[in-house]
Formats: sequence, structure tokens, C-alpha cells
Amino acid sequence: MQVGVTLKDDAGNIYWSPSSLIFRPLGSFMAAAGSSGSVVNARFLEGEPIALPILTFGGTTSMWAFSIGPTYPEISFSGNTLNWSRAAPPLGNTAPNCTVYYGIL
Repeated sequence: MQVGVTLKDDAGNIYWSPSSLIFRPLGSFMAAAGSSGSVVNARFLEGEPIALPILTFGGTTSMWAFSIGPTYPEISFSGNTLNWSRAAPPLGNTAPNCTVYYGIL
């Protein structure tokens, strides 16, 4: 027997149940273009680790971001470690800022 709260809209559609997954944020960092790094966090072992990179196109951004494509960081998890690397933009171009939010499901 399943125990917990189930939330439904007016039409009876379930939008929350005990089997729903929720993102539990653990932190964030800036992933600079042309760099790499890692984050060690014991809580990655408490669930399914996940990372969400968000690019910020504020200020002045060259057309590189739109014609070639922005460089999202490559992210992988191994045990309690998140590893990442982000390529540099082509010479003479500026990459958008990238904040990576990480946590567990």
C-alpha cells in the first residue's frame, strides 16, 4: 500500500504523488569557458545526481553563440564527484556565462 500525499488538479489529473521525483539542490558553480574542474559532495550518493547548466546571454555576446552554438560544459558523475570541462570559444569570440546547478533526484 502506497502512503503519502497525492495532489490533483480540478480535472483529476495527478501532478504530484509519492512516486514523483523532486530536484534537491546541493549547490552551484560558474563554469568558465576554456576550463575544467570537479565538485566532491558526499550527498551525490544519496540519490541520482543531476546537473543543470544555464547559459546567460546578458550584456554583449558575439554572434558566435548563435551561429556556431554555445559551449555547454561536459558533465559526468563518478561516485561522489561531479567532473566538468567546457571548451573555449573560437578565437575573437566571447562565450556566454554558464552557471551549473547540481543536486540529486
